[in-house]
Parts: sequence; structure tokens; C-alpha cells
Amino acid sequence: MKLSRKLVCVDFQGCRMKPAVLRQIPRLCPGLKCLGLASVDLTNDILNEIAASCPNIVHLDIARNFQITDDEVSSIVQNLVALQSLCIQNVPLLTEASLTRIQACCAKTLHTLYIGSEYGGQVFTRRAVNDLLEQCTQLKTFSWQQPIGRNGDVFPLSATALRHLSVLHLCGLDIYTMNLEDFAQHAHLLNTLVIKYEPHHPAVSDVELYQRFKSICTGCPLLREFYIIRMYAKLPESVVQDLQDGTAHLAVHVHYPHLQNYALADMVLI
Repeated sequence: MKLSRKLVCVDFQGCRMKPAVLRQIPRLCPGLKCLGLASVDLTNDILNEIAASCPNIVHLDIARNFQITDDEVSSIVQNLVALQSLCIQNVPLLTEASLTRIQACCAKTLHTLYIGSEYGGQVFTRRAVNDLLEQCTQLKTFSWQQPIGRNGDVFPLSATALRHLSVLHLCGLDIYTMNLEDFAQHAHLLNTLVIKYEPHHPAVSDVELYQRFKSICTGCPLLREFYIIRMYAKLPESVVQDLQDGTAHLAVHVHYPHLQNYALADMVLI
């Protein structure tokens, strides 16, 4: 592998590379600041080597690597002292210990964090997530996903956790029991909101849910993009129109993955 030692940004997402090739990254690119290693069959020892040898990395994506554990996340956040952006989604072996280490080491630098797994795993309590969001006061973009249709506990985001976020993705959580009405009161900096959910809750009607959505549309003064990704059932056009009425500054986008192809990354800038 031939790479310039002057490279500062490399994305190997999806590349099937031998471990020997991955081990050359820190030697050939010691000045890296941005590194994409999503879906590369990354192993724990290789990630440790990279974190130890490339201390200037500020943006790191290790999504969809199924061998990575909490110990490696701890190594990342301890070695990359200026880390600003981290994606650990779909790394199913991670536990709350990773959130604790991220909070302890990156509270003053991290502005973007992607957590959770659509494959299962990464089971976090509401307290762990709220503690992380409350302590990482520089965090502006936060994405949390879990398997669609999984029945979880009520998952309220605290007022302090919401206060500094500008981009929020909630994918697969039980949106019916989330404290959406608090968003309008506390998420004053929210610019982009993505909600992906499966309609299923027997005690909360769609009418009530969309009243909560409406409160977000009218109550978050900086909200400009609202993406609703609804599984298995379409919304009446009147509901979509009502969400936008009276909010000329806001664009509401509705997507139905079972009816059309879409890519979340194409809709929202990460």
C-alpha cells in the first residue's frame, strides 16, 4: 500500500483489507486527522495500534466492526485527546463502559457522536445516555439507534441533555413513550431532527403522537429540517401538511423505507 505521509484524511469504508495492510496505516499516515474504518473487519489489536500511533485524529468512524470491545474504545478516547467526532454505531459488543470512558475523556472536545446498533447489542440505560449528554457540553450532533420494533423502556432525554444539541437522530427508539413535548421547551438550538420509528403503540394514537410532533415544529425556533421515517404505514397527506403549516422556515420530509429506497446519510449531513 502506497500512501503519502502528508495525508490527513482517509476513508476505507467497506474495503476488505488484510490485517497486514491495516497495520501499515499508522506507519504510512502518522499525521492523520480524519480516518474512516467502517466495515473493514477491524480487530482490537489493530485499532489499538492506530490509536496509539496517530494521536492527531479528530474524526474517527469505526461503525459496523463486530469484534471491537469497550477496551478498544477506552484506548481510542485516552490516546486521541482532541477527538471531536466518533461513530461507534453497529459495534454490538460495546456496553455502557464505553459511554463512561467517552464522557470522562472527551467531554470538552467531542461535538459529534453516533451510538447504538440496529443489530442488537449496545444496551444503554437512560441514565447513562443522559449523563453522557449532560457532561459533554460541546456535543452538537447526537445519533442513537436501536432495532426497529424492539420494545424498550421509556427513554426521556433530560432538559440539560437537550439544551445544547443542534442535530438529533432517534432511530428505532419507542418514540411513543419519549418525552417529545419537552423538546419544544428545552431543545432551543435544535436545527435538524430525524425520527425513525415503527407505529405500534396501543395506548398512544397517531393523532396524539403528531400533536407532539407539531409542538416540536412550532416550539423549536431554529428547527429547519424534520425527517420522519415511518415503517410499514403511510401518513395521511393532511398530517404532513399540518406539520408544516405556520412554519415557513421548516421543511418536513417523510420517508417510507418499505416503499422506497433511501439512505439516511443522503438526507442528513453527518
